[in-house]
Amino acid sequence: LNFRFLSWQLHRMRRSTRQHLVSFVAALVVWCHSEMGFSGPVAKARSGAGAKDYVLVMHEMCPFAQRAWFALEESGLTFRLKEVGLGSSLVYDLNPKGLVPVLVDPDGKVIAESEDIVDTIAERAGKHSSASEVASIRQLVNQRLLAAGKKAKLFGQGGDLSPVLQDLDKLVVGPFMAGDEVTAADISAAPMLQRLFDDSLVPATCSNLHAWWKAISARPTFQKTMVRSYWWWW
Repeated sequence: LNFRFLSWQLHRMRRSTRQHLVSFVAALVVWCHSEMGFSGPVAKARSGAGAKDYVLVMHEMCPFAQRAWFALEESGLTFRLKEVGLGSSLVYDLNPKGLVPVLVDPDGKVIAESEDIVDTIAERAGKHSSASEVASIRQLVNQRLLAAGKKAKLFGQGGDLSPVLQDLDKLVVGPFMAGDEVTAADISAAPMLQRLFDDSLVPATCSNLHAWWKAISARPTFQKTMVRSYWWWW
């Protein structure tokens, strides 16, 4: 008997079996993703996520991504963060505008736009608020504060900012924007106001906003999303 020959044959058989097993497992993963409706960029975004996880595709320096992140921290939902670089092909595959944040839910549904993501998370977590105060604050933040803040921060033109902040100050109920609970109003406003407070652009006369900032910035769920060095404004 040629034992060396027999040993070599057995080695070939074991190697072939391992290769077939690897191929089978890879095919099974692809099939499972296909059966679940996950393919292409969605499967890539959800890679490594649990079955019940929400996946937030984001850049931590972006205030709009911070909104979505804060919403997830407040929600109690399980989630994973997927940090991407500027110009990421994954972002363009998920959102033709090429903008973060993008949320991919456990069913593979893709939601873009930060406010839509905030609403989706609130609904899924059973925390959606239809209060008029919440809607009014979000509208002011998105339609007036963003533009005024950009002019003040990037171009040194602060004339429009003070009236906006005074109007927002009047809407603050306390301790949070709409009362005792954190709502979408706080989540929408917090990342933007963080940048204004960091640059001392909120007048002391806006006492309600200063009290609100003290409360929201002490909240662990918001602190997790705060970065001290950022280069994205809005």
